[in-house]
Amino acid sequence: MHSRLVYAIVLAPLLVFIATGVLGIDFGYHWDEQFQFNLVQQTLKSWLLIPGWYQYPSVSYGLTLSGLLPHLLIAARVAGSDWHLVMEHLQLVAATPAYHLQVRVIFLLVSSLTIVWVFLQPLAAGRRWLEGLAAACLLGFSWEAAYHARWIAPDAVLMQFGALVVLLCTLILRQPERRFWMVAAAAAAGLGTGTKYPGGLLLVPVLIATCQSHCAKRDLKRTAWIFLQVLLVFTAAYLVSTPGTLLDPIRFSKDILYEMGHYQTGKFDQSVAPGAAHLGLILTYLARVIFSPYQAIALFLFILILAGIYALIRQRQPDTAVVLVFPALYLAYFCMQSVMAARNLLVTFPFLAILAARGIFFVYERLPQRIMRQAWAGLLAVLLLINAAWLFSAAGTIRFRSPQRFLDEFRIYAAQHPGTSYSVSPKIWQGLQTLPTPPPANVVPLDKSETDRVVFYTTEGMQRPGDWPANQPGLAEQTFGSQEVNLDYYPLWAGDDHILVMSYQKARQLGFSIVK
Repeated sequence: MHSRLVYAIVLAPLLVFIATGVLGIDFGYHWDEQFQFNLVQQTLKSWLLIPGWYQYPSVSYGLTLSGLLPHLLIAARVAGSDWHLVMEHLQLVAATPAYHLQVRVIFLLVSSLTIVWVFLQPLAAGRRWLEGLAAACLLGFSWEAAYHARWIAPDAVLMQFGALVVLLCTLILRQPERRFWMVAAAAAAGLGTGTKYPGGLLLVPVLIATCQSHCAKRDLKRTAWIFLQVLLVFTAAYLVSTPGTLLDPIRFSKDILYEMGHYQTGKFDQSVAPGAAHLGLILTYLARVIFSPYQAIALFLFILILAGIYALIRQRQPDTAVVLVFPALYLAYFCMQSVMAARNLLVTFPFLAILAARGIFFVYERLPQRIMRQAWAGLLAVLLLINAAWLFSAAGTIRFRSPQRFLDEFRIYAAQHPGTSYSVSPKIWQGLQTLPTPPPANVVPLDKSETDRVVFYTTEGMQRPGDWPANQPGLAEQTFGSQEVNLDYYPLWAGDDHILVMSYQKARQLGFSIVK
């Protein structure tokens, strides 16, 4: 296939990711985003280009601030040299919902580059373009990656830097004579650290690739000098992105210590026991969720990750270490923490997509008959298209959301299950009375009588932090509402209310006030 056409193919998953992301960009409230806008307002008032807040490093702050550049140019053209007027105008702009959505689009676009990098990585490693396309579709059609990419938060941006680092490390191995790849990889790892501190582990695959390609002669002096260059570039990139490390050291130290304490002691619904228990929850998330909202598809694709690991090791691929070492170290680090937040795991997605794509073609190459290979390719294409269709469906529930729509969806669901009794909260019962069609006979107002299922809004059942523990999929039998987030992993979601259908007994066991 013509080389230009090969590179154009990545546009398919990329455009799906961006299009569905933009369709659902106005998803409502997110609890972390206001931090960044407060920092921008502070900068506009003080004229100091450091945030003064370092629980996250400053790449997210820089991206949020970059949303003001077009407005800055327009204001400067109108106000001329009167910078007080310019700053006052920017303060007004920064407080508008339109600016908020513009910044979300910036984060979405930066995060979407992950798809490009994972497409190019197998090509850089000397494997076929179809393998790159498979990796790009696995990630580009992942609902978990998609909804996180809409957030003004560092995690999906770090995911992008993780994908860029593994691509650049592969290029270091394939073209060791070009020092540019080594410098670029070190800089990308530094910017990853400036996005989220655990991103510092991205330096490890850079050092491994550098050692594999430049340290074969066992010249310790030369090796030390090369490693020093990598470390200097890495440090410089980090400091450029988060200059407050040096310029605001006291506040920086306080914020770092706070964040370390937070992860060591736990927080509300996300608290977990470190060690094996935490690792088990992480593996459950990776196996059952990341590649598809449909558990059977997600688990099937996760098994292909294991096949990909086996293939890389058995075939002694040059990129084996740089693909495997980071996710192994990163997951080992996080499983020792007392907090599990699903978004922390996003940076491993590109590595897992690359491994799953390798697994897909490892199986494909070993199928003995052409018709079996065609059937295998067809099966994978269908599964990936199902994931893509979900992205459009989920984006539609956000763009065209309304309380009446979701109440009517519950009414239809209950009517389709006449053998199950549903007791609904007063708020839901009141809403059902406003619909043109009355609720079916198996739906009754909630009272002290126990029914098969209890139905309530998230805000009615979860009135205290920890009411519904996170990271335990399947507690709710069914949810109705916009698909802007996975409630199994974000039960304390502070955005739009969702309708939950839960076993009456389970709601009582969890201590929900709605059934007390």
